[in-house]
Amino acid sequence: MKRADARAVADAMLKEIPTAATVDRYLNVVRAIVAHGIREFDLAGTKNQFEKLDVADSSREPDKRKRLPFTPEQLVATRERVLDRAAIDLQQIWRLLEGTGCRLSEITGLRVSDVMLEAQYPHIDVEWHDERRVKTEVSRRKVPLIGDALQAAREAVEAAGNRKMLFARYGHEGGGDKASAALGKHVRAAVTDRKVTPIHCGTAWKICW
Repeated sequence: MKRADARAVADAMLKEIPTAATVDRYLNVVRAIVAHGIREFDLAGTKNQFEKLDVADSSREPDKRKRLPFTPEQLVATRERVLDRAAIDLQQIWRLLEGTGCRLSEITGLRVSDVMLEAQYPHIDVEWHDERRVKTEVSRRKVPLIGDALQAAREAVEAAGNRKMLFARYGHEGGGDKASAALGKHVRAAVTDRKVTPIHCGTAWKICW
């Protein structure tokens, strides 16, 4: 395998996939496969031609739809708005988003049984189930709960009672979009930049196991 072969794969992907960032994520899988083959087949000295392969496509216009993360000031303003104006369940969802760095649909799709408050290290299990399918196999993980996120989880579990889903209004197909629209109204009231969205509000380190 030559560098040109790896480049040909990347170029073929760029013709079919909208953004270079997405291509690079797909190439991460290819990099891992090639690295695994080098190890398992004892190909010492063989170079992984997909390593450090630049897939930026300068011929394309910048993606004007790209979402941006919250700045610390925007987070403070939005949090104040949400905790002052939003419904209680939406407040809890926001607090969990901030404290875990999870995707919005991962929070809205939680079952009560996914919240492990009595574990040695309190956490949430992000798992596939009928009400919410996780994005990829890699997305299945355990996410620690600390600080305000832990308190929000306790409050949500208590409020859920005997219900299956942690957030009844949003724990169904399309619930993540519904929650995004609801939170989006509060975000727009606090943040003028429309590229900043509720699904990019996590401030916690994504420490998972």
